[in-house]
Amino acid sequence: MDWGYLAQVGKEGFRERIWTHFDNTQTSPTVGTAINANPTIFASAEAMIVIGNRGSRSGDGKNVMVIPVCVDLITTVRGTAGTWAAIGVAMDNSTVYTSGGVTLAARYLFKDTRSGWAPRTEYAQIQFGDLTITGTTKHVVNGWFPWSGGVTPFAVGDVFRFNFGANSGGSFARAVTSDAGLANQVEIALPPVCIAPGCSLILHPLITAMSAAASFNCVVTVVELGHPREST
Repeated sequence: MDWGYLAQVGKEGFRERIWTHFDNTQTSPTVGTAINANPTIFASAEAMIVIGNRGSRSGDGKNVMVIPVCVDLITTVRGTAGTWAAIGVAMDNSTVYTSGGVTLAARYLFKDTRSGWAPRTEYAQIQFGDLTITGTTKHVVNGWFPWSGGVTPFAVGDVFRFNFGANSGGSFARAVTSDAGLANQVEIALPPVCIAPGCSLILHPLITAMSAAASFNCVVTVVELGHPREST
């Protein structure tokens, strides 16, 4: 992620571009949302995260690009059984979300005291959990990436950060069986992605069968480029 470039583009610079999305219905950080317990075989209609861009190309001033920065998952319920997990990164030229999971609430990471200032409207719409999607013939998986492994892939308190367009680093892992009370901190590098208007980024889980699903608290950070007031 070229933060220097983003900081220079447009009069507003970087300050009015950043959003975070999370489940604001949760009253405690230990409450999470369950994913699919048995995504043992890839299915294009199953997903864990969908980041859709509700902008359009119709000349209405909404030619906004959504660039994911990172996804943070904090394990709140340990999955039962299972030994390995990977994540698939896919793109589709439609807004594919159908049902399931939760829609994350957007929060604007900037405030200003100047006269007449008001937050922009977000264009990213993000769902997380055990999701059903409707892909098109343009649905393309761009790669599978290691997520977690061990006697049990996830333990309560584990923190997984998926970084888009950045090298992973600073991971800290402990054995789930011998250090069950100590959480892992794991960073996973994913390719840089730009989500055009009307399109979606989809993260597909692939996990050896769990008899009970793991749950996570999910926070997604994105940058949005090309807002109608970008040059004002």
